[in-house]
Amino acid sequence: MKFSLTLGVILGLCILILAFQNPGGVGVKFIVWTFKTSEGLLILGSAITGLALAGLIRLRGK
Repeated sequence: MKFSLTLGVILGLCILILAFQNPGGVGVKFIVWTFKTSEGLLILGSAITGLALAGLIRLRGK
């Protein structure tokens, strides 16, 4: 779980850094689209769930 949470935080930070480096670019559009549309929220939720499941599977394997 810790691994997936860390990975999620790193991915989020990368997207934020890209957004701030290029204000008119893809990062900002992606963030706005993610929070404005239900499809974006669904993708975000499924990505978080997938990361959590991957973390749990990895923990069980050890």
